[in-house]
Amino acid sequence: MDRSQQRRPVSWRTRIIRHAAEGGTEVNRIVVLLSLTLLLGCESTGRVDRSKATQPSPVLVTVALIKTTVSVSQPIIVRVRLQNNGKERVVFGTTSSSCWWLGRVLVAGKELIMLNRQACLLAITEHALDPGATYTDAWSWDSSVRGEDHRSRHLPAGEYQILGAAGEYRSEPVTVHVVADK
Repeated sequence: MDRSQQRRPVSWRTRIIRHAAEGGTEVNRIVVLLSLTLLLGCESTGRVDRSKATQPSPVLVTVALIKTTVSVSQPIIVRVRLQNNGKERVVFGTTSSSCWWLGRVLVAGKELIMLNRQACLLAITEHALDPGATYTDAWSWDSSVRGEDHRSRHLPAGEYQILGAAGEYRSEPVTVHVVADK
């Protein structure tokens, strides 16, 4: 079998999305896609075990902050930059076209997604970088995260590590201080 005839395994999420797009009424498709977006969020979280890395990462992820103190009333700008230094196209995943959340906060050893209060579109797209390409995103962050229960909340006052994240790739952590509003 040549390469063009081989089929890649399809995830359950992709199967549901395809089913919604191909069959049923327009209302059914919208309900299924909206439910997926709300239940699964716009991007799955994951932990990466860097100790098992055997070669340099083809993707360089960096996170930059102008200020390192944040509160609900005094958000900060978070900028994440991805650079594909490899020789092959890197696919990070398939998510909403407008909600590719690239920021993570380490809380009790777990990565929580940084929320930026933008609306997610139901236009599902593949996020990828060609060799030599870069992608930069910046957003205002007010200490909002999506908890493990998938609910939005503000972090309590304290010191946290934030990461840039794309697929399995992570930046080095940067320390941020969350302070309570007065």
